[in-house]
Amino acid sequence: MDTPLKYTIENAAHYPVTMLAVYGTNGRILELGTGQFSTPLLHFICYPKKRELVSFEDNHDYYRAAQQFESDFHTVTKVENWDDIPIQRHWDVALVDHTRSRRVDDIKRLAWWANYIIVPDTTQELEDQLASAFAHQVHFHPLRGTPTLMVSNLIDISRVTF
Repeated sequence: MDTPLKYTIENAAHYPVTMLAVYGTNGRILELGTGQFSTPLLHFICYPKKRELVSFEDNHDYYRAAQQFESDFHTVTKVENWDDIPIQRHWDVALVDHTRSRRVDDIKRLAWWANYIIVPDTTQELEDQLASAFAHQVHFHPLRGTPTLMVSNLIDISRVTF
């Protein structure tokens, strides 16, 4: 007997924010932490123009699943140590949805490198830790699912509404 798939709308609650940022830009995209919703979405948005997409993952199962998307425009890399990944270069969009204990550190590492940083499954504690590090913040609260935070020091996103 096959195991039923478990799709939940809550896991895709960041889609409106992610699509707004990705469709509003045309440069390189970074994905910290792959997923059953974010990786296919980003991959297929980037596919028509072969837009550069770089995904990093430390979880073995998620990494193996994401490898099927590797292509000439999409790199998927297994992470042994998050401190060693080369993320300090310009990104139009960075989606940060990896190991929770690393989120604040890596979001701050990207503070002056990414135009738009998207953080799904945001908590008040995480928002408080990032408040002083970013000039601009926008919060998206879906009908179902957890909030998504968009932050930037490079682009004034104060007029972005959902």
